[in-house]
Amino acid sequence: MTTLDLPGDDGLIDVTLEPVQRDVLGAADAVGDQPERIALGTPIGRLVDPATLDDDAKSFLAGRTGSTFTLLKVTVGFVHQEEDPFESAWVDVRFEGPGGDGTSNATVWSMQPLSDSDPVNVATKVTMDASLKLTGLLSAVSGPSVGKEKDRSYVEEAVKVEAIGEGTATPRWRFSPTVTSPIRGTHRLVAVVETPAGASATADISVGATIRLRKLKVFRYEGALEQLPDVAHFVVPPSA
Repeated sequence: MTTLDLPGDDGLIDVTLEPVQRDVLGAADAVGDQPERIALGTPIGRLVDPATLDDDAKSFLAGRTGSTFTLLKVTVGFVHQEEDPFESAWVDVRFEGPGGDGTSNATVWSMQPLSDSDPVNVATKVTMDASLKLTGLLSAVSGPSVGKEKDRSYVEEAVKVEAIGEGTATPRWRFSPTVTSPIRGTHRLVAVVETPAGASATADISVGATIRLRKLKVFRYEGALEQLPDVAHFVVPPSA
């Protein structure tokens, strides 16, 4: 088993959520933006250096000399509002090859957190097995991170999160509220990405959510990332 330090965080940047549809039948007023509800950190990556791996993982890489593996981390934060809670939220990553024709030469080899049973902690290290599959996030802090808010304690469950799209070029992490916890706090999302040796790919990152407004209707929002290229795009593998 190999344990690697995760790249550090550079801080979160607020992303304004814009409604997919502003004028909705039955709504008294036009649906407005939702600022300061979701924040993203600049995506951070590091090449998987064979020198840092255990012998079994080195043997695995020796059989895949045509590939490069990159550890990619995306940090996302959610701010819960009692009156207008999140019904769902998601972080999408879409990889595109250097040709810019919509095709991809990248594959998401492994993802963490993987399922709703994973606790959401302040992760400082990541563990991988011999085939570079992520096996867990190690934390120096017990329990989920709640970001700016400390008005509600976590008693039974952490926020539910599910990884979708492992083995594809379009992974997604989907968040849902649980009985005891709304969607809130800071989450570190990690993927191992495989690309052909010597080739690059662009990762386009997007976020979105559905929010129940006025305790009545659920509206769909998408993050306005057009003016935030540093958090919306990332080149895999990163420059040396």
